[in-house]
Amino acid sequence: MKKIKNNNKKYKIIIIILIIIIFFGLCCIYAHSPRCHAIAQFGSTSPDPAITRSTLAWSAMANDVEPVSERRHIQKAWDGVVILKQQNSLLLKATSSIDQAGLLAAVSAHTGDWLHAAPISETQQ
Repeated sequence: MKKIKNNNKKYKIIIIILIIIIFFGLCCIYAHSPRCHAIAQFGSTSPDPAITRSTLAWSAMANDVEPVSERRHIQKAWDGVVILKQQNSLLLKATSSIDQAGLLAAVSAHTGDWLHAAPISETQQ
């Protein structure tokens, strides 16, 4: 019984060593890939071309300057401008006052509050 326990410990140690070797081997292989090289240069001063393209596309769509540095990490700061532009475009395209009223009601404050209301039981008649 003791011999089996010792063999299990040896196998566990061998497995751990193999996992470590494989991990470091993969790290060495991927260290030379362009993606890992880009991640390693995260703090560099040269801008990422993908971010530059995305920012230019957003600026064209929003027709506005990008958010200030304090709000750049907040998604709402980026989306709010585009949403407001789309909302105004829809309101201008609405042909009747009923369509405009529906759009204004959909974007008014607390429109979806009823979704958070607790259900009530059926009333007795």
